[in-house]
Amino acid sequence: MRIIIIIALIILAVLIGYCVIYPPTSILDDYYSDDVYQSHANEYYAFATNDSSYCNAGDAYCFEELAKSQKSYDLCKKPVRDVDKEFCRYEVSVTLNDPQACLNLTNLDYYYQCIVNNAKLAGNESYCDLMEVKDESYPYQKKHCINEAIFGKKDVKECARINDGNSGWTQNDYIRACITNAQTAHATPESCEKGTSGLSDDDCWIAVAEKQPRNSTYCSKVTFEPYLENCYLNTIDRNGYFCDNPPPEAIKFCQADTYWLKTSNCEKIPDKENKDRCFLRLAKETQDAQKCQSISNPTISSDCKRDVAGISKVQKKCDAMQGKDRDLCYLQNALKYAQSFCKKISFEAGRQICRTYSPMRVVHGR
Repeated sequence: MRIIIIIALIILAVLIGYCVIYPPTSILDDYYSDDVYQSHANEYYAFATNDSSYCNAGDAYCFEELAKSQKSYDLCKKPVRDVDKEFCRYEVSVTLNDPQACLNLTNLDYYYQCIVNNAKLAGNESYCDLMEVKDESYPYQKKHCINEAIFGKKDVKECARINDGNSGWTQNDYIRACITNAQTAHATPESCEKGTSGLSDDDCWIAVAEKQPRNSTYCSKVTFEPYLENCYLNTIDRNGYFCDNPPPEAIKFCQADTYWLKTSNCEKIPDKENKDRCFLRLAKETQDAQKCQSISNPTISSDCKRDVAGISKVQKKCDAMQGKDRDLCYLQNALKYAQSFCKKISFEAGRQICRTYSPMRVVHGR
């Protein structure tokens, strides 16, 4: 009996410890701190205005992205840490396809990868000759560079020259991937129709649909439903997550809590929790507390009404501001509460980046 009690106490202790470390989350437990939303709002505003003065101090990623956007090394002086400054120069070098800039990098990983990625981007093996002997991995690095340059040529005939594996791939895997990459690059609607692309029918239509500018109309030719779903989500959305304006046949593939964006009809969602998510999101976006009454969970319904009232107050606060402060206020609260704030931002680039990232999802994971 004593043994049973001891075992029970041990199990109870483990369960309590698990709940402390991984507390249960509700569908309303999805807000970061205000500092997080402010930080992201500043970053996205910097991207929308192409103005580094809005980057948060120490936000190396913000400076890197703007440096790539402006195709200039100047902003790479802004990050605080030397390693981030180097990474920024590496990123800009690849963006500009400027392998000479790689030679000034002191971090060996960045130095080698910079030359390799420039060679792959240009499909130019001669870039690999820029590599100097920096450490004992040099022979491998140069061979890898040449193979990547061959890969970057996107020429099926060249792929047979690949003479080694890569990142866990065998040589044959690498050659097959090179061939598929080349076939994908050269796929056209005509080659898909005629079956001459070398790809399967589904892979061919996906390749055509995902070419810039992306065109979801070709997804309708895909027959395998999981591929069909990915095709639509990767072509109708800027970031493969939100379904802003899906074609009718793609609605079923959109996230349940964004279904309102197309129909505002959450009733059609069969799953109870996702239906609640939909009504919760719809209530916030429309600032209509009446919609909270359709939420099946009474606690969530009550919290929904509280949130809607809070959103209305926040909007009035933003409305009273002027200029950039007002735009930043709308952006921050779009990230936190509702995408409907985006339409109030005064310039299109700001509205677009706002729609792309709002509302921010809190990722509950272990």
